[in-house]
Amino acid sequence: VQGMKEDSCKNRCISESLQKRMQGDQLFEFSIKEAEDLDINAIWQVIDFYSESIVLTRENDVEQEAISLTRIGVIYHKVLLQKTKAKDVLMRVLQLAQTLQPRNLSEEKWFKEASSIIEEYQKQAQ
Repeated sequence: VQGMKEDSCKNRCISESLQKRMQGDQLFEFSIKEAEDLDINAIWQVIDFYSESIVLTRENDVEQEAISLTRIGVIYHKVLLQKTKAKDVLMRVLQLAQTLQPRNLSEEKWFKEASSIIEEYQKQAQ
């Protein structure tokens, strides 16, 4: 019975996490494509949705945590232009990805995106 309660709690947290990430995705999409001007408060709200998603998945689903972290890293990189923060976040994504080995992540969009940005930073540093 205890195991069933733990599984139920874990599944509820993952479900709530996915909802938070979807809310963040929708607000981000609207803020970038449909709003006339960039609403920086909306962007921070998107980061808050993704952060809530991370809290809900931590230790429950590493891949979902990595996906939300990737989205935050991309915002720091492309929207807020905070390269140091983006690099820190995306390096954490790559650390999480290592814990998913031996699974091949090379075709996962979130992994390709995080790797690509980190690669770009490494080339700039040379």
